[in-house]
Amino acid sequence: MTNFEQISISIIEPTWNHRTHLPANLGVLRVVREAYPSARINFVGGAEQIEFLKEMAPADVLINVAFHAWTTGEDQDTLPADVYRTYKKLRKLPAEFTATATRIIFSSCTATTLAAATLLGLAPKSFAVLHGNANNLIGWRSRNPFRKAFDYQGAMKWFCKRGGTAIVLEDIIRIELGKKLPWLAPSLRCLPHPIAPEEAAPILENRKLTSPIKIAFAGNASIAKGFPEFIELAMTLHREKPGQFEFHAFGYLPDESKSLDQSALTTKAKPCTLPRAEYVKNVSNMDYIFAWHNEKYYTMAASGVVYDAINFLVPLVARETGQIAEWKNQGLAIGHTFQSIKTAATYLINHELNQTPNEHEQLLNNLITIRSSLSVESLGNKFKVINTSMQRANP
Repeated sequence: MTNFEQISISIIEPTWNHRTHLPANLGVLRVVREAYPSARINFVGGAEQIEFLKEMAPADVLINVAFHAWTTGEDQDTLPADVYRTYKKLRKLPAEFTATATRIIFSSCTATTLAAATLLGLAPKSFAVLHGNANNLIGWRSRNPFRKAFDYQGAMKWFCKRGGTAIVLEDIIRIELGKKLPWLAPSLRCLPHPIAPEEAAPILENRKLTSPIKIAFAGNASIAKGFPEFIELAMTLHREKPGQFEFHAFGYLPDESKSLDQSALTTKAKPCTLPRAEYVKNVSNMDYIFAWHNEKYYTMAASGVVYDAINFLVPLVARETGQIAEWKNQGLAIGHTFQSIKTAATYLINHELNQTPNEHEQLLNNLITIRSSLSVESLGNKFKVINTSMQRANP
């Protein structure tokens, strides 16, 4: 059996640059370093992201890490010519990053990346991490046989058939995706992103709700993430329980949401991105975080806002769906969950949240329990188990 303490593991980011996907890539780097402290780690990504990563990562995480910059980007198409371009990009990487690396992690993956990696014979030692693009596996497909052969589903099927492993971030996604695509189920594994320890809120005794109760919308104020529903809830509670709630939006206001009436919000979403430190400080001081993600999309995608809530120990007011519902079924509710905004409004109007300290304390305890399972240490151990099983399947 290969000794992972003496080998190299490559993390390759094909898609995103700058700060996009940066916390996720830092999380992968942390987990790999935790699992194999003495292994050589190679990171391939956009030049700007590499510089941001070097700034953000703790010094001990960067020990024995080699970097290589390349051009990132999403697929324009999946015709053979597009696959060939990605094939040439991968082939130009130094051999120690691909051909002689013992394990490769594509921290995001396009269809052409999957196909090119398979053509190069890299699939048996590769992980492909699925984010929101897991939805592309079950979406529309072209009738063009050449494009279809190398679209996301076609490329993933070929990648897995040749020994590749797909990673999803939540076990509920692994289960649902496996049901929809039985051919994929044997090649699916779950490895959540770790909680960033430097952003973790301290565990305080007798943490109480404020008056008025502050509810935040965190992150991109898009329609898919439920910004219209957040505004609807704010307007209803201002009308029915004036002065008892405050609503704050901490994040970027996209063009699609600029026409929405934010007059009921104390803090309004703006057409600029908040610095991460300011975002963390503001959201951490809230009583609740609102999470009303589009169910169709987020059944197959993990929400960074939910994991921020766990790390900041701030309970949710949320749609009961996906992993949130799964935790509740396990007896680990992390907030007040509902099937509709009307039901949520009725509950908050009639339920005196400040009068139920034991209920609030239980939600905080559940957040602490889940946060512990998402620590770098816990996920480092899980990564070692996944690696071992992959090695046995592809000796």
